[in-house]
Amino acid sequence: MSEKNFEFEVEPLLYEQIKKPIREITDIVLLIIEVLSYIMWKPVGLQASSGLKIVISKMRRIFFVFDKKSFSVAMPFYIKQHEDGNLEVYDNNIILDSKILSYVKSIITNMDFNNFANVDLDLAIQDEYLSEREKKDARYVFYKLITSEYGYIRYDDDLIHESGLEHPRYHLDVNYSNGVTFKLALLDKKEYDWLKDLLDTTTQCKKIVD
Repeated sequence: MSEKNFEFEVEPLLYEQIKKPIREITDIVLLIIEVLSYIMWKPVGLQASSGLKIVISKMRRIFFVFDKKSFSVAMPFYIKQHEDGNLEVYDNNIILDSKILSYVKSIITNMDFNNFANVDLDLAIQDEYLSEREKKDARYVFYKLITSEYGYIRYDDDLIHESGLEHPRYHLDVNYSNGVTFKLALLDKKEYDWLKDLLDTTTQCKKIVD
């Protein structure tokens, strides 16, 4: 599969979403919904050192790239670019549009995930403004988003909180939940290409030297 790269400038409203801390899966899911809604109207930009980058190849990942902090999560859907430059997000013969994304966002925002086992999703998706096909598609998109494995990883250049190997200036934070997150110290500053290469299973592995 040939690699496809899509890059976008980040508008202030999306940047505010990106800055929010990620502590649970709903934080990732809501951010992905914002990103998908954003790229449906935002033109693909020219290659730049920072911003929003989406890579579709053997890996499918979204990268949020900034000077001192970058992070990446898996992209659960596929992207196709039409001849006019517009992007289409799809999966399992479903084309995601702003209506479905907005509805799924509303469900996730208002749902009590602490009581998820008792949630009646069919009841939650009852809406007179959705056709039966749209309800079915919304159900699929919802489950795809909350059951995907996202492989969260963040690169930090944190001079302010640097404290030896307890909190090295350059490091990777792997996973987001308190019980499973861990850091890997880096010897020097890293750029986007290094992080992308780290996550690309078709390239050579990075070495951990201890």
